[in-house]
Amino acid sequence: MRQHRLCQIQKLIEGELVSILKEQYSQSVEPGLPIRYYLDFKTDARLVELREVLDRMERGTFGHCALCGIQIPTRILEAAPTRQLCLGCDESSIPDRRHGAHARRGVQL
Repeated sequence: MRQHRLCQIQKLIEGELVSILKEQYSQSVEPGLPIRYYLDFKTDARLVELREVLDRMERGTFGHCALCGIQIPTRILEAAPTRQLCLGCDESSIPDRRHGAHARRGVQL
């Protein structure tokens, strides 16, 4: 089930990339060519951010926290596919919350 939902997220990201390429660069995407072919040398912040998501998908790290490695819930990824931190690590980056969820689970930051 999770894999199916992650595939749906990937299709949404690719759709957003196609829209950005069309609207901001007047570039149409030919069927059969990988979307990555069109992303090289483009520095638009949103394109870079989405390209990084595709990179994480290819490496198999998408959906896992970049700091502690735990799985980020799919519902959170559906709302914010560019998210790289789980809630515990995200909260721990705020000084007042360093003893939050991860401290209770014993995660080393």
